[in-house]
Amino acid sequence: MRQVASVLLLPVLLMGVTACQSSEGELEKRTSPAGVDATALNAHGDGATERDGTPKNGTRKHGAAVGWVGDTADLGGRTFGEHLQISLRGFVDPAISTRATVRPHRGKRWVGADVSLANVGGRAYASPLTTARVVDSRGTAYRAVAAGDITTGSPLKPKALSAGEQMQGWLVFEVPDNARIVRLDCTVGASSRSWHL
Repeated sequence: MRQVASVLLLPVLLMGVTACQSSEGELEKRTSPAGVDATALNAHGDGATERDGTPKNGTRKHGAAVGWVGDTADLGGRTFGEHLQISLRGFVDPAISTRATVRPHRGKRWVGADVSLANVGGRAYASPLTTARVVDSRGTAYRAVAAGDITTGSPLKPKALSAGEQMQGWLVFEVPDNARIVRLDCTVGASSRSWHL
């Protein structure tokens, strides 16, 4: 009789062990730090923290929230079929106007970012670049200014992009002479991406 009872209880015990292991696996999956989206955490981090955790080897994947000069970011849209790629092709410090009479204010200098936008989706992208700022080592942000042509190229003129269309140009920012610029932040629609400089 005892042997029969043991045989009957064995499957029940095995089911209990399996259930416990499954619950522990579910718990680990929910609480593991590896499950945290590091990209989202770094999207608005300060330059020093991001620099420590970012490999400067040119192998960053599309869509990463923080990149380096030469990297391309993938941005989805608010509706199906919207898909934009934005690339930081280059950075100059200082940026110099092609016209001798056009120059930054006293105590300021210009820096320039060479940006490329490509609509790789299946429909028009209405707002290819909402805002762009450079950020210094103290966390102060500076908006793009109208500086006209600079010695490295023509200014970027954001507009709605048809499917398959792309554009490229320079964004110019006026910053204090003593500011150390460390990052470029770009916002497209509801998405933001950053590049180390």
